[in-house]
Amino acid sequence: MLSRLANNLFWMGRYLERAEYLARYAQVHYYSALDAPFILPKEDVHASVLKFPGLYDSFTDIYEGFFDKDVLYYLFLDPYNQNSVKHSIQLTRENARSSRDLLLTELWEAINILYHQINNTNQLDIESFDDVAKNVRSSISIINGYIDNTLIHNDVWAILKFGQHIERSYQVARLLAVKWEEIVRGRERNANQAYETYLCITMLRSAEAFDMSRIHFNKIPDANQAILFLLSNHLLPRSVSYNIQKLGENIAILNLMETPVFNDLRFKISRLNSQLHYLVYEDIGGDIRSYLNNLMRHINDLAYIFNKEYLS
Repeated sequence: MLSRLANNLFWMGRYLERAEYLARYAQVHYYSALDAPFILPKEDVHASVLKFPGLYDSFTDIYEGFFDKDVLYYLFLDPYNQNSVKHSIQLTRENARSSRDLLLTELWEAINILYHQINNTNQLDIESFDDVAKNVRSSISIINGYIDNTLIHNDVWAILKFGQHIERSYQVARLLAVKWEEIVRGRERNANQAYETYLCITMLRSAEAFDMSRIHFNKIPDANQAILFLLSNHLLPRSVSYNIQKLGENIAILNLMETPVFNDLRFKISRLNSQLHYLVYEDIGGDIRSYLNNLMRHINDLAYIFNKEYLS
């Protein structure tokens, strides 16, 4: 396969996953705040949804004050925001268009429909936001269904899925880092247990893992349990461990190298997979912030090596 086409497939997967995570994170936080068992300052919600994609500083450089309409427009539709949901969907379509001959017709049409829907949305407020976010999430679920259930699981599928799994791993790690900072700030100002429970629930719902966590623990997990669940449960499709494991399977399909050797991509994936698979809370050493930052660096390192060695 031409490196250009492989690069298109890889980034198609990444941008598709990125759009879904931002849409879900924003939707979960806005509507969970309405059901919170206490009065949650709106600025806390705004700060969280902007910090997750790393847009807090750029937003405050442009806007004075935090208003729902401005925050939602910036997150979803702003043409000058290269990390918006709209921009990610546009790039998903652009990369899919460039590799269209390798894709199913129905898959291309589903991507194209989502692109035109979001591209024709020019205004967004708190009333219309829910419909837009739901449409993005449901459309991406349909697209993912075509990817997993209709494409031949060959090199085309493996490269596309590698992009999705690397992006999902990073997004979950980043989600955990943002929510942990909020938990720490809550503890510093002596917030009650209901507040920390609320943060744990929104953290799990943002990864679509809340119901599975309740089944797994037979209760709502505490902060430490929730973080470990999203990091190391290798049976949970939304966990970092599961997605790092899938990276190894994608590389095996590509048959890039038969036997892992020290310092190659498969070796690094296998080592990180083992570390996460057997992770216990004591391994984090009490410094969750540093652990998550280091994990994100490792994930970015895997993406860099994959791009350098196999997409260039």
